Amino acid sequence: LAPMYYRGCQAAVVVYDITSFESFNRAHAWIDELRTKAPPEVIIALLGNKIDLETSRQVSYDVAANYAAENNLLFIETSAKTPTNVQEAFILIAQKMPALNANDKQGVNITPNEPRPEETTTKCC
Repeated sequence: LAPMYYRGCQAAVVVYDITSFESFNRAHAWIDELRTKAPPEVIIALLGNKIDLETSRQVSYDVAANYAAENNLLFIETSAKTPTNVQEAFILIAQKMPALNANDKQGVNITPNEPRPEETTTKCC
């Protein structure tokens, strides 16, 4: 990716397929690239996806968790299909992000399972 995509990023999500060791190895390369091009304080989350395909697993939980711990990464296994742990992964990332300066007008408050406000529509005449 171009350096402009890394500039100012606060968090990155690297996803690999638990049914493909090759995918896990490619995730290592993405993490290495983030370490060299992203700001040093970037939060990197490693997500093992497709846990709904447990019987086809090639990357053990322990191997991935140890790699994450050794490299100071957040780690969680997910399933985009079911959707196990997807929301939890993003909540975990958000909780690790630095608090915004009170004078900084950027950012959003994240409250899990908060109902969306109703949209109001206006009609003419």
